[in-house]
Amino acid sequence: MTDASGSNSNGYSLGLAALGGYDWWVGPEWSLGVLTFLAASTPASTKYGSGNATGYQLTPVTLGLEASLLLH
Repeated sequence: MTDASGSNSNGYSLGLAALGGYDWWVGPEWSLGVLTFLAASTPASTKYGSGNATGYQLTPVTLGLEASLLLH
């Protein structure tokens, strides 16, 4: 990542994700499905390329919902 001053910064952390879904038959050859997911990560402190801390900490969290229509 490059900030407004042109300095490079980066950060690393561990993450986990959980997914769950189900499909229903809606016709002789068609199914309709839904999937939910949640992904989160431990907080990560960003650092400049030189190793100095930027003062920012990131905690990414993602929640989503997807749908599918499948022809068998």
